[in-house]
Amino acid sequence: MRAARREARGTSVARRAANMRALRLLVPSAILLVSAPAMAQTQTFAPAPYPPAPMYAPPPPPPERPVRTASITISPIHLLMPIAEITGEFAVTDKVGVAGIVGVGSVPLKTTRISSTGTSTTESTERLSAWEVGGHFNYYVIGNFDHGMQLGVEALYLKIARSEQDYRSAAAANGFAVGPYVGYKIITHVGFTFEGNLGFQYVAARATATDGTTTAEKKDSTVIPLLNLNVGWSF
Repeated sequence: MRAARREARGTSVARRAANMRALRLLVPSAILLVSAPAMAQTQTFAPAPYPPAPMYAPPPPPPERPVRTASITISPIHLLMPIAEITGEFAVTDKVGVAGIVGVGSVPLKTTRISSTGTSTTESTERLSAWEVGGHFNYYVIGNFDHGMQLGVEALYLKIARSEQDYRSAAAANGFAVGPYVGYKIITHVGFTFEGNLGFQYVAARATATDGTTTAEKKDSTVIPLLNLNVGWSF
């Protein structure tokens, strides 16, 4: 009897151990079964991803600077005489420019007249017509025709004469000037142009005067400063 009881008790313990092992296997499986729907629901209703960031577009390049091949300028200083002086410069290359100069106007001349008896004098100012023609040669040592420093040479012929024809006396003068200069030229994007030159000139001049019976003539030469300040437009 005791043996039967011990056998029955061992069988019961073995069953309990087997049940515990089975329970240990079922618990993880149950957890997986319960969590799987929740995980599936989370994945199904996840928020949509953010749209991709827009691509960076660089700004468009600035417009190209127009190429200028000609500059037309005037000299405000000459307008004070007044002489209208116009200079037209044309680009031979980016570094070389040649220019023509024309001008027309009048200049004042102060005269002193002595009476026939020599006892009195009369002073007066009259206007003499004037015209000029000449040219420049420019080499741009820094920059180019559009914007740069230039070394150049100017040659100019000037003629002055009395414009009225009812005088018994007459006066006239002509001269030729040539000399080097250093200058700078600026052309803006829209075309406005400024040019300045500073140098010196050798001048050879000849003047004649007559009172109807006697004629006098004088020749002279000298060195004078050269200054040009021009404004205008380029194309």
